[in-house]
Amino acid sequence: MLFRSARVAQSDIRFCFCRATYGVREDRLFADHFQSARAAGLLTGAYHFLRYNTRMGAAAQAEAFLDTLSDAGALIGPMLPPVLDMEGNSRFDESIDTAAERREYVALARKWLEIVEEGLGRSAIIYSTRTFFNQIGNPPGFAIRPLWSAINGSIRSRRRDLSVVNVPSSS
Repeated sequence: MLFRSARVAQSDIRFCFCRATYGVREDRLFADHFQSARAAGLLTGAYHFLRYNTRMGAAAQAEAFLDTLSDAGALIGPMLPPVLDMEGNSRFDESIDTAAERREYVALARKWLEIVEEGLGRSAIIYSTRTFFNQIGNPPGFAIRPLWSAINGSIRSRRRDLSVVNVPSSS
């Protein structure tokens, strides 16, 4: 088990989001991370890294996410809203430089949100940097969802497949 539940249990951390999928691929550690975080008493959630690639449509990515949650038992019990991670990744994906590419990327994200929100019966959170979100035009209609952006004071794991945000307890 890679998730250090004893260490987390002794901290002020109260919730975490674990990467479930990127593109159409399941994160092979998701089920272990998710269940370990739950066992440590954390409120848990899952996120999807949106891939901008013509071989991976929105429906295929959304279905991979929903299937991964179901297979891991994540849909049993309380769960934080799903998160869509929107970031450019020119190393692995097609560029998002032109206006047409930005429109296609936004349409991909919009369709993923529609499928996942309908499938789970709840709204999603969007994770992005302010710079990237502005680069894609601060898409109309996305403001109805919370935008989670990296800010000072947050703690991110050194692992790319597990994000942990520190929230001080109120007591």
